[in-house]
Amino acid sequence: MEDVPVVRVWCEPLRSHGLISYVKKKFFCYCCKKNYCQHSKKIKELCASNDTIIPALQELQELSEADEATESKPKANMTKCHSYRKIPFHMSEAGKAIFKNGVAQNIKMIAGQPVFVPGESICRHCRGNLNMEDPVAERWIASENVMYITNTFFGSGTSFYRPCLNCDSVTLYDGLDDCLLNMGSFLVGHDAQFSTWKKAPLHLLQCVC
Repeated sequence: MEDVPVVRVWCEPLRSHGLISYVKKKFFCYCCKKNYCQHSKKIKELCASNDTIIPALQELQELSEADEATESKPKANMTKCHSYRKIPFHMSEAGKAIFKNGVAQNIKMIAGQPVFVPGESICRHCRGNLNMEDPVAERWIASENVMYITNTFFGSGTSFYRPCLNCDSVTLYDGLDDCLLNMGSFLVGHDAQFSTWKKAPLHLLQCVC
């Protein structure tokens, strides 16, 4: 799977941050959930400027320029997987305990609402330190009303991100430690995945690997 960075950008008119990546040959804002918004417009302005830009933004610019310079065959519509850590073949003891108690029972709740917070402390892009303040208190929201599905329950919650202190990228919720797979607009419990893999293992493994 192509590893495309997610860049956080501040929009003064909206007084909010946006999370921008490059999806289906377009800049896409995960906060606004659309291709064109004030956040994506700001990214385009930064890419068009002659000023020195950060490596993560440079990578987004290069992806955009490469698509403009070459013609490629249209690809099927695919949901983007935000989980980058591979699901281990042999389940850990912690994972076995979560399965025993139920994946849905392990989901963190704040004021009765499910929240999905990254547990990483190291940036996956530059290996720098992530900001370890409380993402909920800081409102570092990646996606609101994100659906989650397990073998026994489904509902909706809010997923968060952690910004890097070294570069301007962010680390999204991976879900592996909670036995969840983050597919952007929804999360799937490993218990539901394993049940489905018995019927269509190759199809689902292509989404994870």
